[in-house]
Amino acid sequence: MEVITIASAKGGVSKSLLAVNLFSYLKNRKNKKVLLIDTDEQKSAFEFLQELGEENAALALDEKEFKLILKQAEEEKIDFVVVDTAPTITEFNGKILENSHKVLIAVKPAKFDIKSIYNTIEVVNHSHAKSCILFTQTINNSTNTKKNIEELKTMFETENVKVLDYELSHSAVYVNAINDNKTIFDTKGNTKQKNELIEIFASLLAI
Repeated sequence: MEVITIASAKGGVSKSLLAVNLFSYLKNRKNKKVLLIDTDEQKSAFEFLQELGEENAALALDEKEFKLILKQAEEEKIDFVVVDTAPTITEFNGKILENSHKVLIAVKPAKFDIKSIYNTIEVVNHSHAKSCILFTQTINNSTNTKKNIEELKTMFETENVKVLDYELSHSAVYVNAINDNKTIFDTKGNTKQKNELIEIFASLLAI
């Protein structure tokens, strides 16, 4: 069983969107047995999957609940556990990371957001989980955004922090899908956003 956690000390970086779509990707594209654990009091990912009728979604708001659910998942031979976290650094978040095999750190390529990411990186490094950074809500036609991303990639790589080669674009398609109670993989057609997430998740699984 592999535990993959979506983390960031900053809110509004698309953690829950990534979590529910990773759940859908693993379940429907990879035919795996997947459980999502939502550890954020806002319950966004948990309630979204409940609305879709998904039974393999759980809520854990403390370490005891979290470890109990992980134990049950192992007994049920779950292949992957996707964990959505609260946008903060707490002792509980630290324990989640300690029990994770891989951590996807979501961050917007903006100066105010970058400062908050270093606390997350420090906690992840102590956990010994494999980790990588994903830039989210990028505006692909923005020269400043592209410049910021290249500078940040160089900065993180200098510190031996892996940055994925793909970014999550800022697109209304993602918001519209959630508002329609769908993951991107439930929408019709071979869309740019669907291919974007496939590339991101394939890269995440490969680290």
